[in-house]
Amino acid sequence: RYLKGLQNQLSLDFFDRTGAAFLVSGKIIVYSIQELKTLFANKTLLEDSIAFNNVVSTKTEWQNHWQVPVKNSWLARYLPKTVVAG
Repeated sequence: RYLKGLQNQLSLDFFDRTGAAFLVSGKIIVYSIQELKTLFANKTLLEDSIAFNNVVSTKTEWQNHWQVPVKNSWLARYLPKTVVAG
């Protein structure tokens, strides 16, 4: 209930899994999953861009691995193959 109340207050949806959040120029930006291949291809996002890893399951993981470079997250599958191989 607390999270649902907070998301209503902030006009957010914490349970929407169709987007991925990134830290870009000090701001949090959410892009749809469908946009990611294009965003990486045109270098709007890079392998070193900071992504929010919302699949962490413990406080320790959250403290140490919540903000990670894309190349170290599940989002790496959206990187162009030449970047992943390099």
